[in-house]
Amino acid sequence: MKVLWKMLLQVMVILVFWGCIPGDDFGALGECDAMPDSFENVSAISREFGAEPVLVGTEKIIRLYVSSDDRQSNVYGAIYLQDAPENPETGVELRTDLRNAHLKYPQGAEVYLNLKGLFVRSIDGALQVGSKQNSFGVTTLARIPEQVTEKHLFRSCNPLVKMHPKVVHPDSLDAHWQFLYVLFEGVEVAASDLCKTYADFEESTVRKLDGCGKSGVELLTSGYSDFHNLSLPEGMGRATGVLKLRGSKPQLLINKAEDLVFDHDRCNGYAYNCSPPDPNSSIAEIKNMYSEGSMTGELEGRVLGAVVIADDSSAPFKGELYIRDSSGAIRIQTGKKELYKDGYTSGSRIVVDLRGLVLIRDHGEFVLAYPGDTSWQPVPGDLLPYFIYLADEPLEEVEPQVHSVVEINEALVGELITLKDVQFAGSGILREGLRYRLLTDCYGNSLSVILPENITPGDNEQGSGSATGILTFNDGYQLKPISPNDYFEPKGDHCLYFSGSERVPAIDMTQMSINTPGLIMDNTVVEGVVISDVEFGSFPNNEILIQCDTGSLSVKLTGKHQISRGSRVRVALMGGHLLHHAGIPAVEGLLPLQIVLLESGVLPGPMEISVSELNNNDYAGQWLNLYPVSLLGDIGTISDGTLVGDCFDSVALRVLEDSALNGYIAERGSGAISGFYYDGYFVVGRPSDIGFNEDALQCSGLGEGHGVIISEIADPLNSSSDLNSRYIELYNNSEMGVDLSGWELRRYTNGNQAYTESTVITFNNIRLEGNAVLVIAANAMDFEEVYGFPPAIQGGSSSAADSNGDDNMILVGPSGELMDVFGVPGEDGTGTSHDFQDGRAVRKTGIIMGSPLFNAQQWEVFNGHGELGTHKQLLSAPQDFDPGVHH
Repeated sequence: MKVLWKMLLQVMVILVFWGCIPGDDFGALGECDAMPDSFENVSAISREFGAEPVLVGTEKIIRLYVSSDDRQSNVYGAIYLQDAPENPETGVELRTDLRNAHLKYPQGAEVYLNLKGLFVRSIDGALQVGSKQNSFGVTTLARIPEQVTEKHLFRSCNPLVKMHPKVVHPDSLDAHWQFLYVLFEGVEVAASDLCKTYADFEESTVRKLDGCGKSGVELLTSGYSDFHNLSLPEGMGRATGVLKLRGSKPQLLINKAEDLVFDHDRCNGYAYNCSPPDPNSSIAEIKNMYSEGSMTGELEGRVLGAVVIADDSSAPFKGELYIRDSSGAIRIQTGKKELYKDGYTSGSRIVVDLRGLVLIRDHGEFVLAYPGDTSWQPVPGDLLPYFIYLADEPLEEVEPQVHSVVEINEALVGELITLKDVQFAGSGILREGLRYRLLTDCYGNSLSVILPENITPGDNEQGSGSATGILTFNDGYQLKPISPNDYFEPKGDHCLYFSGSERVPAIDMTQMSINTPGLIMDNTVVEGVVISDVEFGSFPNNEILIQCDTGSLSVKLTGKHQISRGSRVRVALMGGHLLHHAGIPAVEGLLPLQIVLLESGVLPGPMEISVSELNNNDYAGQWLNLYPVSLLGDIGTISDGTLVGDCFDSVALRVLEDSALNGYIAERGSGAISGFYYDGYFVVGRPSDIGFNEDALQCSGLGEGHGVIISEIADPLNSSSDLNSRYIELYNNSEMGVDLSGWELRRYTNGNQAYTESTVITFNNIRLEGNAVLVIAANAMDFEEVYGFPPAIQGGSSSAADSNGDDNMILVGPSGELMDVFGVPGEDGTGTSHDFQDGRAVRKTGIIMGSPLFNAQQWEVFNGHGELGTHKQLLSAPQDFDPGVHH
């Protein structure tokens, strides 16, 4: 009988024990506490505190409901509470060391929390409760000990209630919902996390849940949870848990694995299988399926096994994934950046399921892509895991195939190769976002190299050696480097590749520079004589001017040279960039060793011309002798900009700071000066090129009025019909006064072929004294109001003095002879070198005689566009103008 009573007693103890442990039936609790008569309002209390933790010194009791559940060990270090089981307003995070909190505070339990003696802070209206902790001078909330938790958190004797999650959307979250029990609908595991487990072992883990066409949410899981090693669900559905916010990014802390109920197809309709299909095709077989000019879409059931041969960790392939098998290589065009971060790294073995993909040919390169509405598009980044399976295998060592330039063929496109015995031709010029350089062998066989912006050419690239990269095709074979550090390895000397080269006349270079500028791809050369002078510092030491039989050529090098004036040279043009500059063809970016000396001391005899002939004809880049000329001005010392001229015209000298001519004192007589005309200046090489050993020029007998010129035309930005501040100036450069009776200023409006009679300004009984300025205003009263003094003449509205900047002017003498011209009659000035709209045109210092043809080099022109040698500067009156002052 004693044994029977003993057994009954044991059964009763067991029943009592299990009755104290809450279940899922929302029944009464076994152990509970009497609830207080009144509570503080949780939302009101949250408004009493700020972001800094504050110790609560008075009795503050709040009623709450437990929303977290740590039975599966994913929730730890905190108990999450809210002010109502349904439609709550305020959430609470109680930081605690209490383990197995569900035994005393299960989900759905009604509890009350006494805040007195605890530290509290408010986060966007939600409460965070714990103990104080100082870390590096920053006060934070730490967990409270287990025994302290039980002295502040009490549970009522009311039955457990069902917690109803608040349905929320990632795109419309309210920060005040932090720590609330919520439900996200229409979410799925992000493609990048498919086939992964809930958490990494013994690590706090963040996985990503995407919304169907909406923003996603981060999934918080623990590597110590009971379900950490289970695979994440593959479908789409709903996710329930406690909402936390990291900045503005939503995070979901689930209580158990069952909180993810993904029982629908994924958003894009694709069914995902974590086990890849078996490969059944080769890359060569897929390429053979292509039909010219179409998208090949019959790839269903085709599966490739391949290896990634280049990743984008250092080379910006912009979504390009190159793979190969034993039969060849191909490109997969994706819409995702930084593919290497998702495991698509060089040496990764992959399986590619071609279902739903298309085969296209992009500029001669075979590409696997995604079908679009009307054409193809990159494979969307979130769909990559549906097509490309990463094998869980060690990385393979990817070895490039080694070839010479002449061995390059279509079958190698997309392949990782090393080109042997190659060298760079030219330095490469940045054009349209890409820098193209040429790789060539010693026989002129070449292909281009695309240098991405993160690859900087080194100084050691002037030798020959090997270059490594992906072979691509875009109107020719190209090598695309995959590493900024080791794509080129010099091993030997640079060879001069004149074998099989074609000599190009300079006249053809001129036409090419105008009609087809750009990278020179052909193995071509030019020959000529150097007329620039590097020995006396008169020309940049990285630039050479060459006079050829049929024209001239400017060559800008990547380094210094020491080629003397008078040297006959041959220039290998391949790899340079051709353009038209200063009236002649120019090649930029050649290496110094691409110029070879043929013979020395063969400077051609100069062509003798006058300054007027120089200014009015095309002599750019030719070896010349200006005669007769002398220095203009009172100072005989030569410097940059010094003017030389005759009685009719002048030209400025270009003198570099380190030139032997800088500061040179020339004779005050007249004579000849040797050099070449380039970029608007006359360039003299050395002091011996100046021969002023004749008497000074006598210009006094050239006729009255020959020195009267148009010196300035003004169209201020702020000129208007209410206050017209436009004007035009004449200047008499001679010592003698000139009677302007019978003279006329005529305006060719816009692009008119004939001048307009109403625009003519006459000068009856007007005398212009020597070295004096004549100011002609469009409106005399307005002019005086703006500038503070009256003009000499009022031209009138719509006269030559009232130009809006796109007109042309001529100055006519008493017998109808053309004395001077500004602009090109018959040509609208807009956008040209004689467009002075909202600015002005000022004759340069030293221009002493009128010109029958417009010479832009004689003028400083200010406007709003700054094209064709003009200045981009809008000018307003009066501060930007000085009427009556000759420059």
